[in-house]
Amino acid sequence: MLFFCGLFCDIQKCRNLREIVALSGWRESVADNSFVNKYVRSLHSVAVEAGIGMEVSSQLNEIKKVVLSFDNHKKFLKRITLLKSEGAKFINALKIDLGLSETVGNFLDVLESNNRLFMILDICNAYEAHLDTVSGKKRIYLTFANAASESEQEKIKRDLAEVFGKKVEYDVQFDPSLIDGFKIQYRSKILDYSALSKIRRLRNAIRRGSDEN
Repeated sequence: MLFFCGLFCDIQKCRNLREIVALSGWRESVADNSFVNKYVRSLHSVAVEAGIGMEVSSQLNEIKKVVLSFDNHKKFLKRITLLKSEGAKFINALKIDLGLSETVGNFLDVLESNNRLFMILDICNAYEAHLDTVSGKKRIYLTFANAASESEQEKIKRDLAEVFGKKVEYDVQFDPSLIDGFKIQYRSKILDYSALSKIRRLRNAIRRGSDEN
């Protein structure tokens, strides 16, 4: 709960996104990766041309749910990227089990061929963010290390509403690899208050200290 208390005190002092960026140290997310954006724009262009923009969005969300269902999804994505036979099997299973459209199926084949399957979660999130930007919709992704109670989630949403307004959609998900705490993502910006992030920052600081010595 210490993670929550510190963040909410900061958010309540803010009045707009610029102040949050300055106060809380927003950083660019992996969704800003040029490769991710390239794939997202290409997929969206094909989807719009085929008139299945929302269908593609829905199918990407289903793919994301499947990937997140694995205990260590990051390790899983690395494995199916390195072992092409495993990647092909996974894609075929998705096509059959989820009834994927030809557009999404072909897109996954391209990712597999280019050794980019490890990007699939970032692409799913970036696609939604791209649609939100095009439509002017506000969507915030809340990722918790552990299952948060309804009251905890509502508390976060009320505090964020003070900054973003009430017309905001929330996508709540859980990622045990964060160890503790949570992340908030709005479009390409992320506030990371997870224990994993703090451990990484500490590890990097130790490495810099060792390099200097």
